[in-house]
Amino acid sequence: MRILAAITIQPHLSKKHRITPEKLLPFPWDKTAAKKRQDAPKMTAAEQRARMQELVNRLGDDLI
Repeated sequence: MRILAAITIQPHLSKKHRITPEKLLPFPWDKTAAKKRQDAPKMTAAEQRARMQELVNRLGDDLI
Protein backbone atom coordinates (compact mmCIF):
# COMPACT_ATOMS: atom_id res chain seq x y z
CA MET A 1 0.00 0.00 0.00
CA ARG A 2 2.82 2.39 0.79
CA ILE A 3 4.35 1.77 -2.66
CA LEU A 4 1.06 2.66 -4.32
CA ALA A 5 0.78 5.82 -2.20
CA ALA A 6 4.34 6.87 -3.08
CA ILE A 7 3.71 6.32 -6.81
CA THR A 8 0.49 8.33 -6.58
CA ILE A 9 2.16 11.26 -4.80
CA GLN A 10 5.36 11.44 -6.93
CA PRO A 11 3.94 13.53 -9.83
CA HIS A 12 2.84 16.21 -7.38
CA LEU A 13 6.27 16.70 -5.79
CA SER A 14 9.19 18.70 -7.09
CA LYS A 15 12.25 16.77 -8.24
CA LYS A 16 14.28 17.71 -5.17
CA HIS A 17 11.51 16.53 -2.83
CA ARG A 18 11.15 12.94 -4.11
CA ILE A 19 9.81 10.52 -1.54
CA THR A 20 10.39 6.81 -1.05
CA PRO A 21 7.77 4.42 0.27
CA GLU A 22 9.91 3.91 3.38
CA LYS A 23 9.98 7.66 4.10
CA LEU A 24 6.27 8.07 3.40
CA LEU A 25 5.07 5.30 5.70
CA PRO A 26 7.85 3.77 7.81
CA PHE A 27 7.17 0.46 9.52
CA PRO A 28 8.78 -0.48 12.86
CA TRP A 29 10.52 -3.48 11.32
CA ASP A 30 12.20 -1.35 8.63
CA LYS A 31 14.74 -0.13 11.19
CA THR A 32 15.53 -3.59 12.52
CA ALA A 33 15.88 -5.04 9.01
CA ALA A 34 18.29 -2.26 8.00
CA LYS A 35 20.33 -2.79 11.15
CA LYS A 36 20.54 -6.55 10.49
CA ARG A 37 21.83 -5.86 6.97
CA GLN A 38 24.52 -3.53 8.34
CA ASP A 39 25.57 -6.05 10.99
CA ALA A 40 25.78 -8.91 8.50
CA PRO A 41 29.32 -10.19 7.88
CA LYS A 42 30.84 -9.11 4.58
CA MET A 43 31.70 -11.90 2.18
CA THR A 44 34.83 -11.90 0.08
CA ALA A 45 34.62 -12.39 -3.69
CA ALA A 46 35.86 -15.98 -3.31
CA GLU A 47 33.19 -16.71 -0.67
CA GLN A 48 30.52 -15.23 -2.94
CA ARG A 49 31.67 -17.40 -5.86
CA ALA A 50 31.70 -20.51 -3.66
CA ARG A 51 28.19 -19.75 -2.42
CA MET A 52 26.97 -19.21 -5.97
CA GLN A 53 28.54 -22.47 -7.08
CA GLU A 54 26.85 -24.28 -4.19
CA LEU A 55 23.47 -22.84 -5.19
CA VAL A 56 24.01 -23.77 -8.83
CA ASN A 57 24.96 -27.32 -7.84
CA ARG A 58 21.90 -27.58 -5.62
CA LEU A 59 19.63 -26.47 -8.46
CA GLY A 60 21.31 -28.84 -10.92
CA ASP A 61 22.41 -26.26 -13.46
CA ASP A 62 25.70 -24.98 -14.89
CA LEU A 63 27.33 -21.60 -14.50
CA ILE A 64 27.62 -19.53 -17.64
